[in-house]
Amino acid sequence: MSTLKSSLSGPKNRGHFWGRLLMKDDSQIKFLSVNFYFLKEVDPVKHMKPCLRLKVDKLDHLVQDLALLNNLSPHHLDEGNRYHQEHDSSFDPADYDGVLGDKAIAAMQYMSDSQRQEDLLGVIDFNFGMFETLMSGYETHEDYLKNLKQELYKIHRRQILGLPSCVALGSPPLKQGDSSDFKERIEQKLKKQMAKYRLQKPLLHPISCTIIVIQPDETQYAGKQKDIDNYAFHFILPTVHQELAPLTTLGGIFNDTYLHSEDFEGFPPQKGLPKSVLQYTIIEIPRLNDDPKEGSVFMFLGKGRFHECYWKELDHKIDKALEGDGLY
Repeated sequence: MSTLKSSLSGPKNRGHFWGRLLMKDDSQIKFLSVNFYFLKEVDPVKHMKPCLRLKVDKLDHLVQDLALLNNLSPHHLDEGNRYHQEHDSSFDPADYDGVLGDKAIAAMQYMSDSQRQEDLLGVIDFNFGMFETLMSGYETHEDYLKNLKQELYKIHRRQILGLPSCVALGSPPLKQGDSSDFKERIEQKLKKQMAKYRLQKPLLHPISCTIIVIQPDETQYAGKQKDIDNYAFHFILPTVHQELAPLTTLGGIFNDTYLHSEDFEGFPPQKGLPKSVLQYTIIEIPRLNDDPKEGSVFMFLGKGRFHECYWKELDHKIDKALEGDGLY
């Protein structure tokens, strides 16, 4: 795609500056977010430039911003937002059965296929609260809080990675011959996930993919830790493309993000990259003592949001909190 543009950016970095963004290699990246989107120029009908947005920054910058949000949160929640937050935190994985049970599926018969798939993908999606929780494992605490915080982190992390919507892919490839087994495992897990949530091909709504990596133990598997982008590009995303054949047409699907083709006379249909996941996020989370020595990889499928990113949402929440408007 000759017209494809790309941009490299990070969060607003209160107090940070790009001169400090120096990395030796990909192994230093613990969080990576990529979006494919169209940039509207002067004439939205004739000038819709396809772009890739890659967001990357130093881990300590992200951890500092998450800590800032955590410090601001209790002081800027009104009653409605406090209830909203408490309600979200009390969500039980078993509730998925109610949300996606037979009655709910039957009620969807009056919806369009694309709307039905959009709603299902939205229910099983990875969200900002999960991201915030998993990344909190990198925070440092005072000694008297350290043990308590670590135990809470273990509990919350176990809940997230145990959700029915979380696809456990097992250990990553560690020796010769493991790669084909890992790819076959991804394929089987994807098929089960599609059947579980009654998502049928062809997919009629763009999807997102969130990949969570726990690296192998360095003491037993020295040199076997892969850069997190390799897990995505060499194993997971190619299999997702092959098995799910994600939507490539963007126009007329996304009510809240994209213009309908009929909104402009002659508005051309927007085509994405062939069989592509148009939004994906890769996260490496810290190892815990009871994690498998071989490491683990997890995946969430969800609703594609072309302009959204957890860093963008983090900036928005901090700005709202600083303005005294709450976090939502």
